[in-house]
Amino acid sequence: GAPDAPTPPPLEVEGPRPGVTVPFQLVYPATGTVTDSVTLRTPNFGNKDRLSFNRVLRETRGGTLVVFADPMWPKIQTLVVNFSGLGSEQAQQLLTFLDAHLGEEVGVYDWEHRYWTGVITTPTEPVVQDGRDSFSASFEFEGELVPA
Repeated sequence: GAPDAPTPPPLEVEGPRPGVTVPFQLVYPATGTVTDSVTLRTPNFGNKDRLSFNRVLRETRGGTLVVFADPMWPKIQTLVVNFSGLGSEQAQQLLTFLDAHLGEEVGVYDWEHRYWTGVITTPTEPVVQDGRDSFSASFEFEGELVPA
């Protein structure tokens, strides 16, 4: 109610992107018309979203610690996702996608229907067979969130 108070958040949360109905999808290329994609089930709970910053730490002669980080320096965001209960066809499609687009920029529609562009940094993670037609897979994706 105060005149200098910050503006309140919106009353409604932003919904999923229009037209996105998949639980989790990898697409290539990251921008433009999609030529290759893999749709997977949602990842397991407990996935990580890491945010890393570059900074300089120096100690002066007097023993004072000086920390500097330029806002122009890149901020690295990494998604660590684990999947379980994948069928043999999904597991094979994931391996084929990772092999075909190794080191290339790909797009990811995550479990919250946000769109990311970046690179899969651990394409050599094994896909493990847990049961008769049940596979587990994981990978790390380093990229940036594309605003809606």
